[in-house]
Amino acid sequence: MATDSPISSASSNFIPSNTAASSMAYLELPPSDHPWMSLVTTLLIDSNYLIWSRGIMRSLAAKGKEGFITGEIPKPKEPVATAIWRRTDNMILLWMLNSIFPQLTDVFGYVNSSHELWNILKERYGQCNGPVIYQLKRKISSLTQGNMSIASYFTKLKKLKDELYCLAPILEEMNEVEEYIYLQDIVDFLMGLNDTFNAIRSQVLMQDPLPSLNKIYGMLCSAEKTTRDSWSCS
Repeated sequence: MATDSPISSASSNFIPSNTAASSMAYLELPPSDHPWMSLVTTLLIDSNYLIWSRGIMRSLAAKGKEGFITGEIPKPKEPVATAIWRRTDNMILLWMLNSIFPQLTDVFGYVNSSHELWNILKERYGQCNGPVIYQLKRKISSLTQGNMSIASYFTKLKKLKDELYCLAPILEEMNEVEEYIYLQDIVDFLMGLNDTFNAIRSQVLMQDPLPSLNKIYGMLCSAEKTTRDSWSCS
């Protein structure tokens, strides 16, 4: 009966080891990561949960570790994998705490996992959408260009709109509502412009179909630059 050579025997022992290591790679963090990191540039306070939570999710998704806070990467049963998972989860937990305004972190001192902290924060700061939607709609309806440049006005309005639509993501699945929202974005943007741009506003509204919001933005920026250059030359 043929016997395995020492080389083939060693190879057969080596392959499972590599396979086991690679199977746990999704649980690990690179050595360059450290506990003092913050996942976002703006700390969580009681009024900015929406934008904060999106930043946290993006940062962890970039590392392939968003499953820790969503619960999609649960603690494994195998002891070695459990130790790796716990180390990574504790690191993520520290990053999240570093991303919260210091005066708010004391109450989270006994939280056991990043998933638990994520759910607590969502329940505490992410559920009261009604008043937030109301305030956003008021800000949008009252926003005008005023002394802002086209770029500043466009950016401010788009930020408010994006935040509003994030509070009602189900609307994005409805084609009729999507078309209405698209039209409403254009109308809101045009309504807030200074009277200086009346001619362009009328020109845009006469087109069928309406140009995209980005194209309208480009037209207005060009007109603004032309006006500014003519003033500087006069």
